[in-house]
Amino acid sequence: MKKNIILLFLFICAISANAQRFAGDITLYPRLGINFAKFSDGYSYAKYQNQIEDKTKPVFKFGYDIGIELHRQFDERFGASIGLLFAREGGKLSDYSEETERIKNVIKDSNTSLYYLHLPLLATADIVKWRNSGISIKVGVQPGILVSARNSNETEVYNKKDNIWILDKEKSGRASGNVKSAYKDLNLSIPVGVEYRYKNYSFDLRYNIGLTKVYEYVDDNINNRSILLTIGYGIPL
Repeated sequence: MKKNIILLFLFICAISANAQRFAGDITLYPRLGINFAKFSDGYSYAKYQNQIEDKTKPVFKFGYDIGIELHRQFDERFGASIGLLFAREGGKLSDYSEETERIKNVIKDSNTSLYYLHLPLLATADIVKWRNSGISIKVGVQPGILVSARNSNETEVYNKKDNIWILDKEKSGRASGNVKSAYKDLNLSIPVGVEYRYKNYSFDLRYNIGLTKVYEYVDDNINNRSILLTIGYGIPL
């Protein structure tokens, strides 16, 4: 058992040799990754007879990020980076219904995709160093511009007859379309994360905390939230 632990330690040391970032180093990182995004809260709506307020329930959805980042090392521990990332974020809503005395609408599978151009500005600190690898933490600010927005959902329309809800097949169905005007053009968030580097490869995990409202015409203070995992390849300049 002790021999196996020693061999494991030697193996980790072997693959983690020669990790250094020197003052003045400039590195370009093309990045590609996935994200899991949702809205921070649901929005209020009139559930029954335009009187009883309820809230939709946000759900995580899958998205992606692609772009580049430029990193500058100031000294042996601290640095900064600036990037340009194209991201599909947004969120899903759990099923909900709205009804009056005679009509009920059941909205299912509501899926909103928000396409942003993000400009992450990050301060970085190397907390662990080896010869071929290292771990850094990072925090900063990330302004974003909304490029496009689309929503799709399935609506079931019911009519009440003799106290029984009957599905109206003609009015029910799936709909999708451009909804950019319903969302704010500018988005601001705080990214916090950790990065593991091995040789030229960078594995970056971030959590983006939205600060600005997402919706244009909704009074509720609802922001973006996303968890982002990317892989990058460092090109020294």
